[in-house]
Amino acid sequence: MRAPCLAYTPTVVLCRIILGLTLLGAFFGISSSAYAQQGGLLLQIDTEYERATDPSRVQGLRDVQSAGLSIDANGRMGRGHIASSAFLDAHFGAGLQGGFAYRFALLPLGVALYDKEQRVRLSVAGGLMLQGVTDHQPLGFGAPLRASLVVRLGDHLLINVWASQELSLRKVRSGGSEHALFGDEMRAGLVIRVGSSGSKGTGRRSVRYGSGYFVGVLYAERLTTEFWGLTIGHGMNMRGG
Repeated sequence: MRAPCLAYTPTVVLCRIILGLTLLGAFFGISSSAYAQQGGLLLQIDTEYERATDPSRVQGLRDVQSAGLSIDANGRMGRGHIASSAFLDAHFGAGLQGGFAYRFALLPLGVALYDKEQRVRLSVAGGLMLQGVTDHQPLGFGAPLRASLVVRLGDHLLINVWASQELSLRKVRSGGSEHALFGDEMRAGLVIRVGSSGSKGTGRRSVRYGSGYFVGVLYAERLTTEFWGLTIGHGMNMRGG
């Protein structure tokens, strides 16, 4: 298995700038009103490597490597335990046997649940997704439903478990998953992040944040083929209120 390379210092810097501006805006937004909408954000940049268990089913494609980012955002009113949720995913790369690999998902319709201490978050979101590998996998256009569980264990460890199942809107990619509860394709992953965390302010004006590097495993089923993979990257999170 070819190990993915991790070399995105400029991307990490850009990611930190984006998160810093978001955190700053959220902090002053919360300060302006006791009932302002309080937002949360989990941002990850990574590189992924996937290997097909049966390349003959995907026109000889065995290895796919890509890099990109995902943004898991949510917002709640007041101090309730229910929030709106949205997810964005953009990855681009190549099949090592040829072809351009791409995946873009926009899931704006979702809901999230929090525990009292906001250390555990369960969210579900739906929307649309495009994905494929030219010359090996036809364009996939579908409607995915994604569920994720994010757990903060202490100040230095974060676990993110997620699964996505997609209803294909193209017949050529229908029925591609054997184990999906519904739909035609599926993806799942487990990520463990180690880093640091902190907070600013108190009460409703508080902002909690954290960052660190992570490693994880991936699993997917599409076009009646199983894919196993690895992911490594850098993640950051923040929450106000």
